[in-house]
Amino acid sequence: MTVLRSRRGGFFAVFLTLLVAGCGSIRETVTSVSESVVPTCPDAGILTEASRLTRFQEHSKGDLTDVLYESEIRKVESSCSWSEEVIVVDLELEFVVAHGPASQGEKPRIDYFVGVTDRYRNVLSKENLETTPTIPPGASATAWKEQLKQRIPLEPGKNGGDYSVFVGFQLNHAELDYNRRWYGRR
Repeated sequence: MTVLRSRRGGFFAVFLTLLVAGCGSIRETVTSVSESVVPTCPDAGILTEASRLTRFQEHSKGDLTDVLYESEIRKVESSCSWSEEVIVVDLELEFVVAHGPASQGEKPRIDYFVGVTDRYRNVLSKENLETTPTIPPGASATAWKEQLKQRIPLEPGKNGGDYSVFVGFQLNHAELDYNRRWYGRR
């Protein structure tokens, strides 16, 4: 029995020595793998309550015959590239706009925004943009795409998954209330 114990003890000592000696190489392997992990892209989406715009004539009380135009952000697609200091998000937004009953054929002026939030939904930046699409003569609606880049400074220890990019129409209080009333809070 004594011989068996000494063999176990010897095996255990050799095993423990190899384990301790290997810790440094394991740490190096884990570090090199974690440093080579590619950062993720931020999520990109449309802010639901700001996805539609119904523009009424001035002084309208919300009568549907007073609608100048209606617009919708239908889709947002994104891709990204990064360096150690910045993530560049390429966005492609798909819009549609239609003349309303009160339209006199004027070009719609559409204000929209691109915002960046952190993982806790704190707004880090917001950029207001404007577009004036042309609805072809004889047509009542048109669709178009806008392409833009959003640069997000990358803090140490963070990656794209720590951020989100949102787009939506820049609405006044009456337009936001209209969306909530007609389209609900989705």
